[in-house]
Amino acid sequence: MHQSTVEHSQAGFSLAEAAMVLAVMAVVIGVLVPSFLSIRIAEQARATSQNLQSVMHSIAGFVQSSGCVPCPVPAERAYDTTALGNVAGGSGTACGACTRAVGLLPFRSLGLPENLAKDAYGHWLTYAVDT
Repeated sequence: MHQSTVEHSQAGFSLAEAAMVLAVMAVVIGVLVPSFLSIRIAEQARATSQNLQSVMHSIAGFVQSSGCVPCPVPAERAYDTTALGNVAGGSGTACGACTRAVGLLPFRSLGLPENLAKDAYGHWLTYAVDT
């Protein structure tokens, strides 16, 4: 009877090799993550700036058509979806009738979509007038 010898080869990584791979990956991630974060922050700042430009143009158009600036929406009405985005009081062009100087941007009265009434972080834009 012939006895066959089976050779077992050790396949895989040693503990030292696995530790070295993890160390290299940690260095690469440590270098790349801050770069991606700074790119993301710059993109959010650019998007917010573009939103503000659109808002300023819309407010200028509102002033030209109605002769006054729109009143801000009180912040406590932020959860009232029927009033949110409309000029305070709901009257569209109530010149001189602003009861509050600071509030949320009346984006619907300005003809803006809701996404332009928020910054790139998802926060509502606030708006102030001189009463």
